[in-house]
Amino acid sequence: MRSVLPVVFYLFFCVYCWRTAAAQTSSPTTLAAPERYSRVRINLAPEGTLIKLTMLGVLDHALREKGSLITELSDTDLAVLKDAGIAFEVMQSDMAKVYETELAAASKKRAMRTQSTPVNFEFGAMSGYSTFDEAVAQLDAMLGTYPSLVSDKVRIGTSIEGRPMWAVRLGSPQSVGKPQVLYTSLHHAREPG
Repeated sequence: MRSVLPVVFYLFFCVYCWRTAAAQTSSPTTLAAPERYSRVRINLAPEGTLIKLTMLGVLDHALREKGSLITELSDTDLAVLKDAGIAFEVMQSDMAKVYETELAAASKKRAMRTQSTPVNFEFGAMSGYSTFDEAVAQLDAMLGTYPSLVSDKVRIGTSIEGRPMWAVRLGSPQSVGKPQVLYTSLHHAREPG
């Protein structure tokens, strides 16, 4: 079995590269509407099923669970499985709807959290996260509310987008020389705002 795994991996890698290259070179005029994706369970019990799946090139990710694979496949990929005689069980027939439902539930949960939001705190405009301007306004509001615990803003540099980078010291003047913690925010490369 161990000698088969490198071969399976190599075949999977080759098929993945081929499919990726084909996807990169397709003409924008031939693009169709997004396909429906389903979450399916594929039984691996028939020997050679994993190799067959690899050769078909329908998998790019999967969760292995008790002799089966759970993955999300397009209707086109499901037709390929059916034509190849590989049995599968559809667990969720429309993943877009599943994700929309999960997103709505998360938004509802976030909205419910605002009922117990701490004093002097508000969720930001980016799905609860603060924009840059909101974060700067919060620093200013913190200084106004807690002048003995929050220092004036200090400009420590300029971001690559030309925005000022601010720092404040939290704590009383007597806390100098005591253990310290660094907090950072709005620092992810593709974070909007």
